[in-house]
Amino acid sequence: MWPWIAASLAGLVGFELIRHWVTKTIRGLRHRWIARRALRGEAHAEDLLIDAGYTIVGRQVERGYIVRIDGRSTRVVVRADLLVQDARGRTLVAEVKTGREAPRIENSATRRQLLEYRVAFDAPGVLLVDAGADTISDVRFPIATEPPSARPLAAWTQVLALGAALGFVGAVGLVMALGRLGLSLP
Repeated sequence: MWPWIAASLAGLVGFELIRHWVTKTIRGLRHRWIARRALRGEAHAEDLLIDAGYTIVGRQVERGYIVRIDGRSTRVVVRADLLVQDARGRTLVAEVKTGREAPRIENSATRRQLLEYRVAFDAPGVLLVDAGADTISDVRFPIATEPPSARPLAAWTQVLALGAALGFVGAVGLVMALGRLGLSLP
């Protein structure tokens, strides 16, 4: 009986080792296939962008930004596939996607990635390049496009203008009220 149990255990261990090796090998082949497809897609996307009038400014460009969480700053680094310049001289981030789901803006992972690039690179827009379908989509998020330093100045200018207008209306109202009462300012 013991020889049968030992042989069964040895067979089970051997089966698991072979299954693990096959699974690992298939996973590695799949990752290499995906990486090669992505590289081919990026090369093809460059051609698409150039044909569409964009100039390639950089490849695999890293950019960092600071995130504050619970009062502590953390630096986050992202890497965009391509930086391109359009005919108006604006620098845009181009993200290359291949496959069925990844190139779709409805895909939450893609949408979040593009939004993060928009923030990290402070770009006026992001291009989503579907290398399989030969399409370039100009993605715009509902975020102000003026530089961050200009926003506070514009807000303060509006507050000051509103304050001046209210002060003027108040002064005119005071003078008119005093005039009705038969009083005047000294």
